[in-house]
Amino acid sequence: MARNLEFNRQNAVAAAIQCFWQKGYATTSLADLLKAMGISRSSFYNSFGDKRQLFEECVDHYSKQIKGVCQSVLSMSKENPWQGLQDFFTVVFISISDDVKRKGCLLVNTLAETSEVDDELKALALKGLGEIKSCWKHSLLKDEGFSKLNDDQQNQKIEQIFSLLLGWRLQSQAGLSSEHLSQQISLSLAHIQNN
Repeated sequence: MARNLEFNRQNAVAAAIQCFWQKGYATTSLADLLKAMGISRSSFYNSFGDKRQLFEECVDHYSKQIKGVCQSVLSMSKENPWQGLQDFFTVVFISISDDVKRKGCLLVNTLAETSEVDDELKALALKGLGEIKSCWKHSLLKDEGFSKLNDDQQNQKIEQIFSLLLGWRLQSQAGLSSEHLSQQISLSLAHIQNN
């Protein structure tokens, strides 16, 4: 008869996400993870393999969470997908705690940390970000003006939005007021929609 796990895996992964999100992949130690997750070294290795495998699981889990938020918010604005996109950015940049603002986005952080040193982790972060971009595109295809563009033009607009997201993320982390950030998001999306 197999032994039951002595901890809640979902809670342990959530704690590990917070640890990696706060410190980054390279500087998060096994001791940091064991303390945050509240598990023993043997439980860690038996359940997660090693730090890298756990990190991959954490990035995948975080990606699914953000994609779920994106799909949920965009689905509420079926009549105006551009407003839905603005609502999504309001959720991820403005309607969050100061602690989350300081930490930024785990996917963006992972991309920045691993882009020159680890192709596999870079690809994992890009995959998660690509799925979010796909959500944007899928929603924006409901807009008549966007849907009339060819695929390359649609993708260019999506990449413009993503470039802005990176800038907004940095400004949010640097402490730009929610009011100013909201204005930037609104004006930038209106510009992309109409040009």
